[in-house]
Amino acid sequence: MKKVVYLYKSGNLKRKDNSLVLESKDKDDYIPIEQVDMIICFSEVSLNKRVLALLNKYEVSILFYNFYGNYIGRYAPKDYKDGRVLVNQVYKYRNESQRLYISKSILKASIKNMLSVLKYYRKKGKNLDELIRAQ
Repeated sequence: MKKVVYLYKSGNLKRKDNSLVLESKDKDDYIPIEQVDMIICFSEVSLNKRVLALLNKYEVSILFYNFYGNYIGRYAPKDYKDGRVLVNQVYKYRNESQRLYISKSILKASIKNMLSVLKYYRKKGKNLDELIRAQ
């Protein structure tokens, strides 16, 4: 089973011996390309066309996030096989009971996340008990 690789260190992502190497100030980290399904970058990473060609060959996607964790963009290989998601979304949309179930699940998750944020700020000394009890 392939895995997801998270890059938190800044450096140059290079192709070396048909694999990937993240060259940073401290040391070089080797990334075995055959075992990787996706790479997620949270730091400043430089790469070139040779790296993109290798990612394309092994059908590895790479996602980029900024310093604050906000999504910037992605590189998807030429033969990216994620059309299944769109097809499944269309099938779920056609079924009204499935649409209702999905929308309720999204709302429940949203409320759960809001409560988590309120509880976090309560621990920081904010008086939010009344808002939390209302749920």
